[in-house]
Amino acid sequence: MLDFTVRLRYNVPDRIKLNTTSMRMRSIMKTLLKIVLFPFKVVIGTISWLTGGWADSLANKFRLQEKAENSRIRAWADSLTGWKYWAWQIGAGLVIICVFEYIFGLVGYTILPWRMF
Repeated sequence: MLDFTVRLRYNVPDRIKLNTTSMRMRSIMKTLLKIVLFPFKVVIGTISWLTGGWADSLANKFRLQEKAENSRIRAWADSLTGWKYWAWQIGAGLVIICVFEYIFGLVGYTILPWRMF
């Protein structure tokens, strides 16, 4: 019978010695585990990218945050007070909702709850 125990320089108890067969099995198990877990890593990475990673990467790439903070419209909107502020918020919001509703209506969808049924 062949002895596959690893020869060490120091006196190591037998229960600590690993033979080459168990080392090979450990290597095979690690490889199989990587193969099995790879799809899960891809799914988790995709989900994290879809839940906000893509927006952050685009904003950082094109410096959109800085451009929005330094725009003239932003400075003008920040200077509004009282009823002008509320008129701007409501008016701009209604315009944006109307544009989205029109675009979604072209493809057969709606964002208005009373038109869903």
